Amino acid sequence: MQENQDTKRHDVRVKILDVNPKEIDERLCKKGARKIFDRLMTRTLMFDHPTLRLRNTGRVLRLRQVGKKVFLSIKSGGDGAPDSRFQKVYESELELNDFNQAFSMFESLGFTAFRYQEKMRTGYTTSQGVHIELDEFPKIPSYIEIEGPTDELVNDFVTQLGYSSADTVRMSATEVLRHYGVKDVDIVRFPNNEQSEGIIE
Repeated sequence: MQENQDTKRHDVRVKILDVNPKEIDERLCKKGARKIFDRLMTRTLMFDHPTLRLRNTGRVLRLRQVGKKVFLSIKSGGDGAPDSRFQKVYESELELNDFNQAFSMFESLGFTAFRYQEKMRTGYTTSQGVHIELDEFPKIPSYIEIEGPTDELVNDFVTQLGYSSADTVRMSATEVLRHYGVKDVDIVRFPNNEQSEGIIE
């Protein structure tokens, strides 16, 4: 299984829940955001050790496929300062070539996949370095995530879209699913998706 260069980044993020995908797309285009991909199928596996040593220390080991690209990442530090509405995330990511092979490798190392989820993701970027992702899940309302290098840039773009700080949350994707009543052990997938067969039963 070939691997590509590891990338590390520190992002500032917020989410806006329960959005209309068509309306958000129109707002983003009017504000000059450039669409970089459109409704790519994204499937994700979350792993942990049976003793939960990753989740107990605030870390997430994630294997995901976005379109034809496969990524392995470790994320930490998702809470941010107690008085901040921004989520601070440190992420190290490695591009791989084979989703199923990586899944088998982690199982053989004793890790357990505790969640499988699918969504459609549309990505946008701005000239100021702000990235926006529109996520459409099969079981919950759509939401957007706005991320950038600084609090100021993210906050400014939230305002440009016509929202205020009261409209934002700093939840992780797992916390968003819990917010809508999806349990950690639930399988979130689109009906009749052959790609998910054999991964999680």
